[in-house]
Amino acid sequence: MNARRRAGRGAADWSAERLVKEHEGRRLSVYVDSRGFRTVGYGHRLEGSGLAGAVAAITPEGAERLFEADLRRARAAAAGWLAAGAGRVGVPPLAEPRFAALVDMAFNLGPAGLSKFVKLRAALADGDYERAAREMLDSAWAGQVGRRARTDAALVRDGAWPDGSGGGSHPSATR
Repeated sequence: MNARRRAGRGAADWSAERLVKEHEGRRLSVYVDSRGFRTVGYGHRLEGSGLAGAVAAITPEGAERLFEADLRRARAAAAGWLAAGAGRVGVPPLAEPRFAALVDMAFNLGPAGLSKFVKLRAALADGDYERAAREMLDSAWAGQVGRRARTDAALVRDGAWPDGSGGGSHPSATR
C-alpha cells in the first residue's frame, strides 16, 4: 500500500498486525525467501514448523491462522526483550507505534536476532529515540530489509504512525 493511500487512515487503522502484514505480504504458495528458507503465508518459515514437506500451498484462512500464532510469538519476544533490559532505572513506557516496530523486528528476525540489538535496547531505556533509530539503521538487518528498517526506525524515532497519528503506551513496554 502506498503512502498516499495510507494518509487518509487514522490511528485506529494502524497496528503491529497491519505493519507486519504490509512488510511481509501474503503468498499462498510456498516460496523460497531471501535467506533460502521455504516460506508460506505472511512470512511463515516452514522448516521447523512440522509443515516443511507437507504443504505446497495454503488457504487464506490457513495463512491467517499461521500469522496469528507467529504474531503472538513476535509480541511475546518483543515484550520479553524489553523486559530483559528493564533492570535500568527509569525505563519509559513505549508509545504503541514504537512497540509495533519492535514486534515487526521480532517477527522478521526472531527472538535470537532481536536479542543482538543491545545498543537499541539501551537507547530505548534512556528514552533516546533518535539514537535508537540510528542503531536500527546501522545494522546488517537494515541493509537486508531496506524500506522495512527505515519504516520501523521512523516509528521508533517519532513514536507516531506513518500518517502522523500517535498511539497510547503499550502495557507490555511499561515498568
